[in-house]
Amino acid sequence: MMNAKELLTAIQISGKSVSDNRRDLQTYINIKNKHGNKDTFINYDYLIQELQKTSDRMPTNYQNSHFYNIIVDSFNILDETINNETISYNGKNIEIKPVPMYGTASLKGYNAFIRTDDEPVIVFNDDLLMLTDKLIEIYTKTHWLASNDLLNDKYLDLLTRNFIDVMYCFYFESDAYNAIPLDWCEIENFDDLLSIEKIYENTFEFENLFVNNNYLSFFSQFEESTYLWIAAHEYSHLVLGHLNNDRNLSKGLLNDNIEVEKYSFEWQEEYDADLLGAIITMESKSSFFLSTSIYFAMNCIKLGDLYHSESTSKNHPPISLRIENVFDYFDSNYRYYMGNNKNIDVILNPMVKKFMNFVDNIQSNNLHFSELFEMQRYIYKQYEFE
Repeated sequence: MMNAKELLTAIQISGKSVSDNRRDLQTYINIKNKHGNKDTFINYDYLIQELQKTSDRMPTNYQNSHFYNIIVDSFNILDETINNETISYNGKNIEIKPVPMYGTASLKGYNAFIRTDDEPVIVFNDDLLMLTDKLIEIYTKTHWLASNDLLNDKYLDLLTRNFIDVMYCFYFESDAYNAIPLDWCEIENFDDLLSIEKIYENTFEFENLFVNNNYLSFFSQFEESTYLWIAAHEYSHLVLGHLNNDRNLSKGLLNDNIEVEKYSFEWQEEYDADLLGAIITMESKSSFFLSTSIYFAMNCIKLGDLYHSESTSKNHPPISLRIENVFDYFDSNYRYYMGNNKNIDVILNPMVKKFMNFVDNIQSNNLHFSELFEMQRYIYKQYEFE
């Protein structure tokens, strides 16, 4: 067996796509040294500086710095919370343990907790991070527009079509980032999306609505809180002693070629980790959107499993029951401020219904497209909502 850093590195190298951050950093340094810092669209000095910062703080070299940056701030909040707040569960203060090593990899399936020689390691699935990242953008922009009386039919149509695009790419292209960036969705000539130069010649009314400090603050807090619950859930398995139960260990192949001892938890252990993770998130007092972010994060799990494969798993309870378990507790415990979780249902549920109708339309009409771009043209320019 390898130690945590060695195993995490091996898993990342075996992924569907692999990042070598030192090589990427050196590539940009070489471009700048050869051509200077004169590119119209790229500030190489700033890019090199940010890549160096990220490279310095990542535990391994072979992970996508974008995904690591998405989760690292939430783990920092987790670390600060457990070391500065008294966290109790079932009437007892939890025993604080160091946050284990964590990282991201281009994996199939769900996040994994893996045993190594020196410490457990949490491996986050890039696919699920991409889906959550895209859904956070759609939700926060829809919510912010509605809260400021700016959500007209045109904008809701764009947001809904982008939701369909994201979900289609996640389920049928295995990559939510293949969706058209939301800020470009209103482009009139769809073929302009094939040219970066053409894109930058366009002006986007929709994009300009969000160059706003209030929206940026909302987005940042909501994003951190969403990933905070995900981080706190995994940490809760550790402090609740679930990793001490050898019955939870099973040998298997991760990404089809790395043999690991992976932890698979029982239903009650998942319920307990959900709830303690939610309590830690609420105790962090790190934003105004903690309870809604927890609810949103759990709904992202649901959206990542619309066809209910997880509901038949012996390890993971149905997500609807997991959500009920957490929020029944909060409903009976008035210690915490609860946001209006129904806002998330009001926004997401109609979009989910339209996505399911879209898939039914594709299948019932036996529609075929030569490439994803033609499918996206159909979504944004041709498909009519019922």
